[in-house]
Amino acid sequence: MEQSHLITYGILTVLGLVLGAGVARSSNSREAILSGSPATLFHYLACCILSVITLTILGSIFFVEMSLLSVVLLAVGMIVLALVLIMIYAVFEKPAIDQQVQAEDKGWTEKDARTSGL
Repeated sequence: MEQSHLITYGILTVLGLVLGAGVARSSNSREAILSGSPATLFHYLACCILSVITLTILGSIFFVEMSLLSVVLLAVGMIVLALVLIMIYAVFEKPAIDQQVQAEDKGWTEKDARTSGL
């Protein structure tokens, strides 16, 4: 692998880490991660990959000069890796979401019936 290829992928890695942090922060502001550090890590890594997939494709075509088939396989591989990371995130997050929903769902109480005005 040539030095220019290493530089290109190094720049894309740094961009992925920076852009992924912004995407993960934006996602967390809309819906918080409830299950802690492992889920946060897998969510962040998936955000990093998905945020630079287009830049990786363009960099591979124009700077690294990969063939079209190689670029398509790289893109599919990145998407599959991101989906696997999101699935691992979901494994950690699902029990925490279920626990929160169960704690919030008190049902219809007598006090609710008296104060509803129905």
